[in-house]
Amino acid sequence: MHRPLTFRCQAIATLQSTLQLPSILHKESTIRAWFDDPIGKSILQPMFNELMSNGDFFGNDDSGDGNIGMDMLSFLLDLPLRSFLHFQEGFLTQPPDDIADMLLEQVYGVKS
Repeated sequence: MHRPLTFRCQAIATLQSTLQLPSILHKESTIRAWFDDPIGKSILQPMFNELMSNGDFFGNDDSGDGNIGMDMLSFLLDLPLRSFLHFQEGFLTQPPDDIADMLLEQVYGVKS
């Protein structure tokens, strides 16, 4: 008795487009998602850098991550925008939700 032969193939394709897709960012998008979006990154990066230069993210004097045993930057990048802003509330000049709304208005107001 003959068994039928089964062939399996796998291919990986990388596609690129010149089409500028609309942003899908929202208040609950992670900081990482904001940085992956070209427009979101250009809008959020300056504020993120300024807030991170405080070196006092959790109200500690330590800016390192040795005491809590985790990669602080990865943790922060996986936070939703609103959560990140609420953690930084003491350093903000406006309520976190107002800042999130302002950032989103900038994202959706930018024309490519």
